[in-house]
Amino acid sequence: QRALAINSREPNALFAMYHLEGSILPLWNRDQRLRQILAADPSNQGAIHELAVLLQSAGYSRESWAWSERGLALQPMSQLFLAGRALKLWIFGRVGEADKVIDQLRSLFPESAWVWWVRFVIYALTNRPLAARAMLTGNPSMLGAPEASMWHSALDALSERSPQAIVVARESCIAAARLSADLAG
Repeated sequence: QRALAINSREPNALFAMYHLEGSILPLWNRDQRLRQILAADPSNQGAIHELAVLLQSAGYSRESWAWSERGLALQPMSQLFLAGRALKLWIFGRVGEADKVIDQLRSLFPESAWVWWVRFVIYALTNRPLAARAMLTGNPSMLGAPEASMWHSALDALSERSPQAIVVARESCIAAARLSADLAG
């Protein structure tokens, strides 16, 4: 508040306020706030990342890509932006390129839970549930018990494609969604 009283466009103070209020704001207002921060500081990597994620969640994949690439130009070794690149390549149907990016990122940051998660999701949702299962089995501590249980059921359904496996997976996902908003997502 003091920083904003001195300079109403102070980007770090605006970003701090965004973090305090962002989750309660409608998406449109969140977008406007982030763009306001970036107008004051075009190299604010936190705001760039938040805007890229917000745009992606709203289905604006191409604009999200542009912001992520802008973030990468500022910080070429960023796990967040490189993992985002892999996810967007997957979304655009460029799975081979996504694999290359995330595999290189995993070699650079083998202990990163975020990088592990992106590799796992890309495997799981590109008809490679057995590879995803191997990751989950090999690193059981990467996910909490409810999430791991949900994913085991989902991977069964993705592998078998049987009506029974799909019913079990659906029930597991609904049960997990009741536990937390993150699992609901």
